[in-house]
Amino acid sequence: MWFRGYHSLWGDSMEDSSFRQMTVLARRYFDVMMGDTVNTSLLLMQAPILAMLTGLAFGDIGRGLFDAGMPGMPGPQDHIRFALALAAIWCGTTNAAREICKERAIYLRERMVNLRIESYVLSKIAILSMLSLIQITVLLGLTNFLLEVEGDLVIMFFVLMLISLSGTTLGLLISSAVDNPDRAITLVPVVLMPQILFSGVLIPIADMQSWSNFIANFMVVRWSVTLLEKIAERELDSSFYNQLIILVVFVLVFCVLSVFILNFKEVSLKRAAVPRKVPKQEAMICSVCSRKIMTGMSECPQCGTRFHIKCMANFCPVCGAPTGEKPTFKRVRSEAMCALDGTPIKGMGMMCPYCESVFHEEDVQGLDKCPICGN
Repeated sequence: MWFRGYHSLWGDSMEDSSFRQMTVLARRYFDVMMGDTVNTSLLLMQAPILAMLTGLAFGDIGRGLFDAGMPGMPGPQDHIRFALALAAIWCGTTNAAREICKERAIYLRERMVNLRIESYVLSKIAILSMLSLIQITVLLGLTNFLLEVEGDLVIMFFVLMLISLSGTTLGLLISSAVDNPDRAITLVPVVLMPQILFSGVLIPIADMQSWSNFIANFMVVRWSVTLLEKIAERELDSSFYNQLIILVVFVLVFCVLSVFILNFKEVSLKRAAVPRKVPKQEAMICSVCSRKIMTGMSECPQCGTRFHIKCMANFCPVCGAPTGEKPTFKRVRSEAMCALDGTPIKGMGMMCPYCESVFHEEDVQGLDKCPICGN
């Protein structure tokens, strides 16, 4: 079904351009999303639900506690901007977190026929960006309708789109690192929780310790909230554009890491599939203990049967030919009863490697055959 109508991607020519592969893969991915109406509808419903929850949470306090004036406390608009940034990265991450690992088998099969990794990843980003476009439009429009968001909505829309794109590439990074959708969904809150803790909203950046401050620099939401704050205050200076570039760098880094991880996992998979050279001795089984002979092999000169040296006795257990390489008995620690006199053996005893009878050392001293089995 997935290949119907798209066989030309890997037709007679094996030198298809990356752009051509990306467009064909994007068209196929779009058709797949449109075919899965339930999942696509659930993804689209995220935005209005998050917008209504934001309106419900901050609508009642918009002219209450925070407007009364509390020094050092953020106002309701700060919290609204934080909620918008968090919702944007949340939507982007959850949209993409399953999209690579759920197609793992198909991806590996198509890689064998000249599929380019960068084309595959970019096709995902292209279609998921269209999904994010709808989500951010509904999220910002409905939130502004309920709460009257401060700032230039057009600029804020493009910034939220960039935040959502950062979340999309972060989700693809998660999806490329795991092997099934369940693990990807499990990792999403683990990855997004630090975005909340180190955003600078719960704990101001200035009050963070050195390590916390350092970690906060790698959080998308930390820079997103600052950008939205500058939009609200109409401070579109050089620092605004510098922070905008930082978000672009996040997108590029997540995208490159996704490609790198997919390539690395493929190389590791190929190495694991290469047959391992097994030493001759490793493939041998001892005829006495039935375990692999890794080291210390002995061979019967008559029939060629192989044994561990420690399991070899005076006679071959297969053909009965004399070997004369090892004494019949081997020293073992045991608390069993002596097979001759029935008294308990405390400490070291002598055991026949064939019948596994155990004797006192003094009872078999000088014997070259087991008194029980005769070997």
